[in-house]
Amino acid sequence: MTRKDSNGIVWGSKEAVDKETALKMFTRWAAEYVMREKALGSLEPGKWADFMIIDKDYVAIPDEDLSTINVLMTVVGGKPVYTEPGFAKAEGWEIVGLKWRSNP
Repeated sequence: MTRKDSNGIVWGSKEAVDKETALKMFTRWAAEYVMREKALGSLEPGKWADFMIIDKDYVAIPDEDLSTINVLMTVVGGKPVYTEPGFAKAEGWEIVGLKWRSNP
């Protein structure tokens, strides 16, 4: 959205899109592109329930702060595949997903 890299340089400013457009690009329009709009792209009865819960309001947060958003839970096909440990504990849920170890 800002088209700004980590050094503060703006690349292709004319290619920038707003948050609503970006969200459609990764959901509804992506489903249409792969010709799966009847199963993917939005949360509706009869469609796969793939979504994530994040810790900040995507619409309200300033574009410059989007990289500070953290994923709390990811659901694929209606089943949790990842829960952030603190979030899971606070909700009384099982911790699901990749478990990191310091030494293999």
